[in-house]
Amino acid sequence: PNKEPKLAVFKKHILRLPSRKNLFERTMKGKNAFFSPKANAIVCNFDKFGVSLFHELQHKLNTISSDIFVKSLIKLKSPLAIFGPLVISATALLTNKKNNGEKEGLNDKIKNNCGILTFICVLPHTIEEYIANIKGTTIAKKAGVTGEMLKKVKKSNKISMIGYGTAAIIAAFSAWSGNKIRDKICEYRR
Repeated sequence: PNKEPKLAVFKKHILRLPSRKNLFERTMKGKNAFFSPKANAIVCNFDKFGVSLFHELQHKLNTISSDIFVKSLIKLKSPLAIFGPLVISATALLTNKKNNGEKEGLNDKIKNNCGILTFICVLPHTIEEYIANIKGTTIAKKAGVTGEMLKKVKKSNKISMIGYGTAAIIAAFSAWSGNKIRDKICEYRR
């Protein structure tokens, strides 16, 4: 029997991250594109989703940027966006709600602010994606892209920005609502 490595199982089933094979298949179908820092390569189906090239090119440029803010975003975005919400949600769900007058500790502060803390954790990733969208459009213009093709680049980047902004809000709302639902369930069990 061929067993999946434990890290692959964790990524696939716990974090629900797409497998590289699935990501590559989606990219070849023109439903995605990505920049791989490890391979230092942009992967995109130019025939079906070529407008994403400029966004992905900006991701590449962000990784070699000398701007301290952009460098910080690159270093923080993945670990913070993945593990921050997990730790915050686990803390909120495993911490009992304090009654009035009881002293609050760090876990209680995390529990009481889990939505905003989750939003803050995914913010570096969201900002870096916004930078890739905005500057990606600028790259397209400098490359001489005009007319209908430029409209497609702009539309793709706007949809991307809406998607990443919505994902940040959903992550924050999920942590907050999960915490509230857990507390209501625990109230009824007392």
